[in-house]
Amino acid sequence: GWNIKPDMIVEMPNDFQVPASGAIEYQYMLVKGNFTEDRWVSAAEMRPGNSKVVHHGEVWVRPPGSKWMADAEVGVSYPMSKMKKQPSDEIDILGKFNPGVGAQDFVLDESAKFVPKGSDLVFEIHYTAIGKATTDRTKVGIVFARTPPRERYFTSYGPQASNLVIPAADGNAEVVGEITLQADAKLVYAQPHMHLRGKDYELRL
Repeated sequence: GWNIKPDMIVEMPNDFQVPASGAIEYQYMLVKGNFTEDRWVSAAEMRPGNSKVVHHGEVWVRPPGSKWMADAEVGVSYPMSKMKKQPSDEIDILGKFNPGVGAQDFVLDESAKFVPKGSDLVFEIHYTAIGKATTDRTKVGIVFARTPPRERYFTSYGPQASNLVIPAADGNAEVVGEITLQADAKLVYAQPHMHLRGKDYELRL
């Protein structure tokens, strides 16, 4: 069951066919959002259809006019290398799944997430093969805010360690990433994601 009481549930319209073995590129699937008006979201929960193969994932808000996934067909999975995000796009993570991370709420300091009218959703999923072919159809539950918020809650994917290089046998290789914000903001959440490659991290503002 859900850890929230969703007002809307959006599911991937088609299964992703997970191969039995090999590395699987991150997959992106465009899904129609059916947002007929601007909406504010107070909570979201991404639930894997098959938790054995979903390592982690995000559901992105793709606003009208976004260049990202502009040529994508609804319900078709595309590898990340063919559908790279556009840095200029104002795309926000609506909900996400990581082992140990449950439903997320966005109500701190009377905030909420903004979903513009006409937005679509993009399911981004990192799959892990388990030795036999299987399928997945993940979904997200959404709770709408009952009143307009005081602040907008926005989740960024940065900074990223796109220059990640760990020399062989080096137990202290340092990787640095940075991001510059274009507007005043308050940091309310941070989630390092290093798999088993990182032993510590430092965050500076």
